[in-house]
Amino acid sequence: ESFREVKSLRGYARYLCHLDNPEKHRYNLDEVVNFCGANYKEYIGEENDLSITKEIIEYCRKNDVYSFSELVEYCLDNNEKWFKYLMCNFRSRAIIEYLKTKQWLRKN
Repeated sequence: ESFREVKSLRGYARYLCHLDNPEKHRYNLDEVVNFCGANYKEYIGEENDLSITKEIIEYCRKNDVYSFSELVEYCLDNNEKWFKYLMCNFRSRAIIEYLKTKQWLRKN
């Protein structure tokens, strides 16, 4: 048997549940068993992802942001952390849907 060095603990942890591969079955994060004090959700950044989503939605609410393009351009110029977050398709989906609904409600 051969062993390989894990170069990115976060990347490998995310791979185990197919978090970045929407075409594959995503395993339930609540079924991951942690040993020796490990915290799987901390490794994959899931807890951090939710706080960033909340920050972005709060920003959109306070600043009347209605379009994803406007948000992306703001992030590109002012917030690299948010920009990197939005460029991951599976993460930005909730933000896109939020802005679409907000825009739709504004028109009606």
